[in-house]
Amino acid sequence: MRRILLETIGAAAIFGLLYSMKAEYCRKILSLIGVADYPVKLKKSGRDSLFRKCYLSFEERGCRFFPLSRFSDRYLELLTRFIEEGVRTPYLYVSLDLDVGSYNFTQAARYMDLPGISAQNLLDIAALIKRTCQRNKVNLAGLDIMEFNMHFLGLETEDGTKDNTLENVGNFITAIL
Repeated sequence: MRRILLETIGAAAIFGLLYSMKAEYCRKILSLIGVADYPVKLKKSGRDSLFRKCYLSFEERGCRFFPLSRFSDRYLELLTRFIEEGVRTPYLYVSLDLDVGSYNFTQAARYMDLPGISAQNLLDIAALIKRTCQRNKVNLAGLDIMEFNMHFLGLETEDGTKDNTLENVGNFITAIL
């Protein structure tokens, strides 16, 4: 089963389990989209965060990444190819970590350290996954929504920004189903 994770720091929760897996399994089961702290390049000092080192080690073992830095003007073509190349099994499990959209489509993510993808990016991802699953006759085996802070759902920030997390998650679920 291919597992596409839409997340930033939430990937750390599965790193321990996957680290013990053989590279061939990582290649078959894991793609991450929207990772904000993915190392575009190592810092000049050669020192990097633990998360970045983990991402690099998983990439070496065959995991696939479409980092936040690739969401630019022409991201849709690249993202389409990434998703189409990644969905090759009969079943797919999608895990949406809300911190992938911190400060953009959510104000209620568990981790709000870096600005993430937009609500439109999220809907594009859902539509591409759905289209690819339909085209390749892949069944969506499951879906979860993680890394949210329930205490901030629907609240308004001091600067007047209203949290639209529930609306955006609802739109994502509708688009992917």
